Amino acid sequence: LTAEFDKDYTVSLYLRATIIYLVRTQGTSNEDENAAFEPHMDIIKYVPVKEGISVKAGVNTITADVEMPQVFAQYIEQLKQKYGADKVIVRGKRIEPVFIADKEYVIYKQG
Repeated sequence: LTAEFDKDYTVSLYLRATIIYLVRTQGTSNEDENAAFEPHMDIIKYVPVKEGISVKAGVNTITADVEMPQVFAQYIEQLKQKYGADKVIVRGKRIEPVFIADKEYVIYKQG
């Protein structure tokens, strides 16, 4: 994985599973001309990959062994039970790397 940072950090790498879907709120079917859909984007899971990675300002190459559990099928089934199987339309599934760093902020500095 190649990633660019604005300054030196110590980061943790996670994989984030996200699902994008529509829920029909009006109409008798998805093809109904009076159908209305409510968009959703849910973060399903964060999977820790590697902690304590020292990165420098600029482009960095990070290597790690990664295994992502199967999370989408079970979540889609829960959505269908919650909203109704005929009302849920899955538009996309994503697994993406996310870097999390501890940052310090100065809120007030006197003198």
